[in-house]
Amino acid sequence: MDTVRIQNGQAERIRAFIFDNDGNAIVGLSNVFLKIYRESDGKFYTGSTWQLSSAAIIMAEEDAANKPGWYYYNFDTSGLSDDVYYLEVSCASAMASYLAAGELKAGGYVDNIDAAASAIKAKTDNLPANPASETGALAKESGMPTPYDVGP
Repeated sequence: MDTVRIQNGQAERIRAFIFDNDGNAIVGLSNVFLKIYRESDGKFYTGSTWQLSSAAIIMAEEDAANKPGWYYYNFDTSGLSDDVYYLEVSCASAMASYLAAGELKAGGYVDNIDAAASAIKAKTDNLPANPASETGALAKESGMPTPYDVGP
């Protein structure tokens, strides 16, 4: 797992591939756990609320027939404040031992980038499809040479 940045209000599918010592996918587990820890107040997510004591969510098996070994949880950030969420996936069974960690950064500058990009798009929606042809047409009307007219 790594650092992932998303806009606040989006859902992020947290996935883990569980396998045995030989690299074979393990299906049918009910002990693949996800802990989500919020940096701002030190609380853990239970799947519906935040609490100070440690909490783990059981991850669901994605598709044992078509995607064996894959487990997931959809973490919806709707209604949450911009924050950093630390993730830990663990599984301890007779068949596999797994531990991975990562972080999810919701909101912040990702939201700012999207807002800025939308503002730029709004300002450029009325520009000509080919600015060079527009420049040439305006220069011919005014009688001024353009960079496109300069040559040997």
